[in-house]
Amino acid sequence: MKGSICAVLAATAVAVSCKKQETVNPVLVTSTVEVMLGEPATKAFGDNKAEDWEKTVNNVALFVYESGQDVCVYQRQFTEYEVSKQKAVFAIPNVKENTPYDFYAIANCDFTAEMASYATNKQGVARSVLEGTAYQEGMISGSVSRFGNLVEYNGSFSVISKEAKRNYQQNNKGFAMSGKESTTTPAKIDNVPTRVTVPLKRTVAKVMIKSSITSDFIKKYPGTGFRIINAEIDSLAQQTFLMKPKAISSIALRNDALKQVPDSVKASETGTFTLFRNLFYIYENGIAGTAVAKTEYKPILFLTAEFDFDGNWETKEDKSTITYEIPLAGEAGSIDNTKDANFGLFVRNGSYLVDVAINGLSSNEVVAEIKVEEWEPLKTQNVEIGNRN
Repeated sequence: MKGSICAVLAATAVAVSCKKQETVNPVLVTSTVEVMLGEPATKAFGDNKAEDWEKTVNNVALFVYESGQDVCVYQRQFTEYEVSKQKAVFAIPNVKENTPYDFYAIANCDFTAEMASYATNKQGVARSVLEGTAYQEGMISGSVSRFGNLVEYNGSFSVISKEAKRNYQQNNKGFAMSGKESTTTPAKIDNVPTRVTVPLKRTVAKVMIKSSITSDFIKKYPGTGFRIINAEIDSLAQQTFLMKPKAISSIALRNDALKQVPDSVKASETGTFTLFRNLFYIYENGIAGTAVAKTEYKPILFLTAEFDFDGNWETKEDKSTITYEIPLAGEAGSIDNTKDANFGLFVRNGSYLVDVAINGLSSNEVVAEIKVEEWEPLKTQNVEIGNRN
């Protein structure tokens, strides 16, 4: 056979040219790995539009283990180019053929210390450590984790509905995401690389709240004024693992609720502000299919409203404050499904729309419906206020 052969080593980004076939020393094809990152699904406020800032990947740390083994066989930080392409091609030394391997990817978290240590002593992060308490978000033993906490995600509606607020210390910018995928390496004779796509999911769930008065409310209280001035969610998990755990045996609760002043949307047909919106990001509090054991682990929504008797907000003597307390059904979908094992369950990367319809001035006049958007499938909880006298 005449001519020449050119080999491209994608793992080292070095091109090697040769004039004679016999001078080529090809690497084992099965040592070459192509890793793709699966983009996390998301939706905007109540619709199907994807939000760029909720899926932006700024950095990626990759860890590879032989299935069933604790020792890390390979770890690397994606280069800026690889992050932009959401793909990396490299060679794993001494990879075995026809062998299952597990690939872990963690995005938007600072793993520079682990990578620097690996470069020095060539010992990677053990699987048990990567999945353990060493790598968590939130408040850990009274201190903020090096990866930040819920405060980093939450803020005013105007900010977090337009950008990723989380920017905690070095390389912890954007939503923390993680994923795991397993694949079996091909046989040497197959002459193909190992290809795997690792799906990324955020470590937080997204909770959207839409609140409005109904026509029944207007009929009951004509000429009055009503507005929601604060929303807060209590009974929230304080921390979460970077990698999704197989089980959650206990939950550390936050000492304070997440609070937010609602965004007001003007209803053109009435000329008044009748729709109020809130947005929160929270940690998971359990695993789907298992009961959230204790009541205090189930998030509760508190809406604080002002009622003005004559509809004139300038007068001061005729105002009253009302607080609506609404248990959040989460994965159960309905406030009536209290016996559902998933009642009050919120999962990582889940997205929930709570649609609150206010029919009156007491909590038993509220109907809430929850919808779980993509991130994960959507469920709806309706709240009616005013049906009971």
